[in-house]
Amino acid sequence: MALNRFGPAGVRLLVDAIKFQQRAAGPAFRDASGLEVLYLDSNVIGDFGAQAVAELIKPNPQGFVEATLLRLISLQSNRITDVGAQALLDALDKNGNILSLNLERNFMISPPLMEAIRLRLEKNCCVHLYYTIRERRIDAGNSVLKSTEEATEIRDYYEVRTQCCVRISWERCA
Repeated sequence: MALNRFGPAGVRLLVDAIKFQQRAAGPAFRDASGLEVLYLDSNVIGDFGAQAVAELIKPNPQGFVEATLLRLISLQSNRITDVGAQALLDALDKNGNILSLNLERNFMISPPLMEAIRLRLEKNCCVHLYYTIRERRIDAGNSVLKSTEEATEIRDYYEVRTQCCVRISWERCA
């Protein structure tokens, strides 16, 4: 959905539609077929649009995240400033499912805020990797991984699938 010039109001409508589809007992929720990737590059959404996306990934008052399967969001070149970036960071702090948030070419976001977002995403990836490996151990009958080669194979498989854990060293995830 890049280069569609949705603007802030268009993104608000899109977010509301995603929430409707992925709500508890909604069509995508029942089928576990919800949105995993959201590209909204170059749509001039600004801070209002970024806040709408943050609302999508932040748990509601009942503790339910509408976009439960969403893992990757790209908001490149959207005139987002620190206001919108802070809303996204606050939402990331409450949602560990987001593994990649691309905010490149939003030149009004301060470097410290970009670094805070990067660190939060790195933590999300690390935790996600840890639980993925843990699930694989459980699936193997609660046995520990047999070798470092097996651990490396699982890590490499996961890194390719999520497109974001390349920076994470193995030792920091345990």
